Amino acid sequence: PLMKQLIACHIAAGQMADAGREQQYAFTVAETAFGKDDIRLLGPLDDYAQWQETAGQFSAARLLHGRAVQLADTKLGGGTTAAIPALRGIARTYRLAYIYGESEESAQAAATLQDQFSTQSILPRVASMPSTEGERALRSALERLDANPAAPPALRAEVLLDLGDWYLIAGAAPRAQASYRDAWQASGTDAGRQLGAPLLLVYRPPSVAVSRHGYDADTHEEQDVRLRLAVQPSGEVRDAIVSNPAPEREAAERAVVAAVKRSLWRPGLRDGAPIAASDVEFVERVFVRRPKEKDPKDKPAK
Repeated sequence: PLMKQLIACHIAAGQMADAGREQQYAFTVAETAFGKDDIRLLGPLDDYAQWQETAGQFSAARLLHGRAVQLADTKLGGGTTAAIPALRGIARTYRLAYIYGESEESAQAAATLQDQFSTQSILPRVASMPSTEGERALRSALERLDANPAAPPALRAEVLLDLGDWYLIAGAAPRAQASYRDAWQASGTDAGRQLGAPLLLVYRPPSVAVSRHGYDADTHEEQDVRLRLAVQPSGEVRDAIVSNPAPEREAAERAVVAAVKRSLWRPGLRDGAPIAASDVEFVERVFVRRPKEKDPKDKPAK
């Protein structure tokens, strides 16, 4: 637990290398304590994989999720629902890689993990699977849920939402709407509360965003840009208005508006059908250049 808090602090401070080192150490601690083939390793594997996703190392994350699927099936039997979080993770890594691409560092991290887990026969296959395997992973999760009537309906709804998101990003709107409709039905009485508002799926922050860590804190300060969005049933943004404009960050506001207009959202649902939303709040934290301090020695020219 202390390691998790330390890692979160490193991430919040933009110290990704330090966070990665501590996450790797945390996983080593768990693996040493439990053993490499202990079912209790599922949680640490998921933590490590999600860290790799945060760092943009999607192939490496996919290998860890693949190991979790194999471990769950080996210890609990093929078709166990314990593998569903990892199957969702496999699909998510394909989706994120499609949206954001993969860096050379990501390929190197995957190669390192593949060497480390070379005895696990599933991993090379998981690393090289085509992108359609993301959809297949979600279909496998649904099959496992269908075979286990005692599985919670909420979990089925989450998998169906993942599948809908997959289709929406792939441009298959009718299939996305069908999955969202099934997710609405699986959510029962909580459907309106859980699915009534749009959810951001695809967004590339502008270079001025704090999340990009692109500016020196000594010369720039952090400020929030707040927007009110109109999201169409298709998930596209029709309009974006800055609700707290400020003259000193006009350029940053324009950059955020432009980025948001290229984003894609899971639409809000009503009775399982996508609806338009005209008052969606969006906040981006940006760097704004600090005003230069005037030298008291400087005097206005006569």
